[in-house]
Amino acid sequence: MSPDDVYVDSTGRIISVADTGNNRVQVFDSNGKFLFKFGSEGTGDGQFNTPHGIAIDSKGMIFVADTGNARIQVFDPNGKFLFKFGSKGSEDGQFQGPASIVIDNKGRIFVADTGNARIQVFDSTGKYLFKFGSIGSEDS
Repeated sequence: MSPDDVYVDSTGRIISVADTGNNRVQVFDSNGKFLFKFGSEGTGDGQFNTPHGIAIDSKGMIFVADTGNARIQVFDPNGKFLFKFGSKGSEDGQFQGPASIVIDNKGRIFVADTGNARIQVFDSTGKYLFKFGSIGSEDS
């Protein structure tokens, strides 16, 4: 296991994403006992290429930054693939390296896109809303 991010959901389950080296997400109970895993290496739905960040919304949906595939994948609380958004590129809604995810109390999804040096914001369905930040050392 080579975990890159961890999240504790509202039920106390420990979600260890980005078991990056193994291209999967592992789920444990509140005492660290293994419950289940999902994902494998690849480019298909539910497959990962060096996943990094994880976030869980108020409904328990699991959002994974699938960094190497330049997208965000969304799963139900049991690890069933629901949908994905994003693609490789530098246009609005595209990524060069989505690495971290945070979901605010309005359900908006904030994605740190390291390759494009910006934060992109999406609604709960993955629809692009806006972006901020840019390459450089100036305040932005």
